Amino acid sequence: MRRRAIFDDATVMLAELPVAEISLNELSPRTGLARSSVLHHFESREAVLPELLDPMRKGWLAEPAAAVDPGAPLLERGDRLAAVLAGSLAARPVLCDLIGAQGRR
Repeated sequence: MRRRAIFDDATVMLAELPVAEISLNELSPRTGLARSSVLHHFESREAVLPELLDPMRKGWLAEPAAAVDPGAPLLERGDRLAAVLAGSLAARPVLCDLIGAQGRR
């Protein structure tokens, strides 16, 4: 239950702060837990990030596949897929921020 509460509070923080500003020191008071308690469930801030990314990524990946007509010519499918990917990522700045943070681990 505590792990889920930490995850939920971190998700709320993502709507308010860029990923780079989310820290365990910031997360602990929001959860009502001591930093050591948060560390008991997640070894670091970087351990929280993939768990935040995963459900967002799964939801996002379903969208492009559904928007492309498999019977369309190859170039048309490629153009459509590129447009859908660009638009869907532009609409998900938090997802982009989380993806970018994965390389900074």
